[in-house]
Amino acid sequence: MASEKTRAIVLRLVEFSETSLITTLFTEDFGKVGALAKGARRPKGPFEGALDLLALIRIVFLHKSSESLDLLTEAKLERRFRSAERDLPRLYAGYYVAELLNELTEPGDPHRELFRAADATLAEIGRAHV
Repeated sequence: MASEKTRAIVLRLVEFSETSLITTLFTEDFGKVGALAKGARRPKGPFEGALDLLALIRIVFLHKSSESLDLLTEAKLERRFRSAERDLPRLYAGYYVAELLNELTEPGDPHRELFRAADATLAEIGRAHV
């Protein structure tokens, strides 16, 4: 298992146990990745609250060669998606971007230009004024 570093957009979070999450991430260098984040639900967990839907994060993960989940070991927040605080239609627009990325990409198939476009779109949605 090789340790990999990249930027990612959080597409999906599913509770796995009392303390862990299963994450779906769209990464800049590795495409869509499914990863187990052990301890992510602990108040003082190793992810410092970075795992938030549609957040842009820097991650370190152990890439597994098999079809099983990768292991997320570190996540640092770069930008949180804040549209939900201001406008419900913008929140839905962000969810739509996440759903498109999740449904129309394959695991392990990187698309750097798509990542950059999705990142710019989410940043613009978050910044837009009514």
